[in-house]
Amino acid sequence: VCESGPAAVAGWLADAFVPVRMAALAAIGELGEEAGGAAPGVVTALGDVSPEVRRLAVHTLGRIGTATAETLPALSKLLLDDDEGTRFSAARAIVSLGGDAAAAMPVIAATLESTDLRLAQEAAKTVGVLGPAASAATPALVRMLSEGTRGVRIEAAWALGRIGGAAAEAVPALVRMLSGTDPLERAGAAHV
Repeated sequence: VCESGPAAVAGWLADAFVPVRMAALAAIGELGEEAGGAAPGVVTALGDVSPEVRRLAVHTLGRIGTATAETLPALSKLLLDDDEGTRFSAARAIVSLGGDAAAAMPVIAATLESTDLRLAQEAAKTVGVLGPAASAATPALVRMLSEGTRGVRIEAAWALGRIGGAAAEAVPALVRMLSGTDPLERAGAAHV
């Protein structure tokens, strides 16, 4: 697929069949930065009727690392998408492309409370990347230390460590985590 070049593959983004559009996005994403010329087609895919295509378009933009004049406004519109995964993916992409993290933070914070634990764990990673600028997420991260899966708890501890002193209210919960029986969770809390 990638032998056709990004421009040819980008043409498939207009196909009527969702799996073809998704295959095109995946192929463009595999090319990474070499596919920067396909960014306009990927930005157009952000408005696709399929939430799966929209999410993959956001992911693909992150892979090709291209922030055009149209990219960040189009991603910002997705912060209001009906699909939680699309909203979060857009927020994370805005942060990774150097956009307005403050505008993305409410979506990231809301995703910390998601019943989709995979999304919640990814949101905790994103908060950790933001560090002290995401200190408003501390209460949700503290709750995550006692809920969800091991991975969620470890990511929450890591994010709190990256927030630093602004997350001082997390200390009692981290001490409880250090006293637990799970060695990986204890190690996660110890690295804060």
